[in-house]
Formats: sequence, structure tokens, C-alpha cells
Amino acid sequence: DSSQINDENFIANAVDVVFSSEVSAVEDAKVNSSAINFLVGKVMKITKGRADPKIVTQLINAKLTQLGNS
Repeated sequence: DSSQINDENFIANAVDVVFSSEVSAVEDAKVNSSAINFLVGKVMKITKGRADPKIVTQLINAKLTQLGNS
């Protein structure tokens, strides 16, 4: 089944996995927005390219904002 994944909870789990495994990239992305593309790519790899990239990017940005404010 190659349908696109739009389930935010599923994608959020993949984002969490990437954030815990790519700590230095997350630190980069906090200060360098082009590093976000690397994180998006990692999430896409975990979801075999099926996650909606727009949702992935939104969730990553939201998580970076949370981390930046804590």
C-alpha cells in the first residue's frame, strides 16, 4: 500500500524518533532552518516516503519551537 500517510499521530511518532536519534541535527535546525530539510528527509525515510511532507514540516517546526522555548 503506497498511499500517503496523513495521520498526524503516526507522523508525530516518526518525528519523535528522528528527534531522539538525530540530536545534533535538531540543534542545527534550531538555528539554521535549512537543516530542517535533513530532519524531514529522515522522517520520510522512516515512513518510506509516504508521510505528507507538509505535515512533517509543520510538526518538526512546532517541535523545534517547543524545544526553543523550554
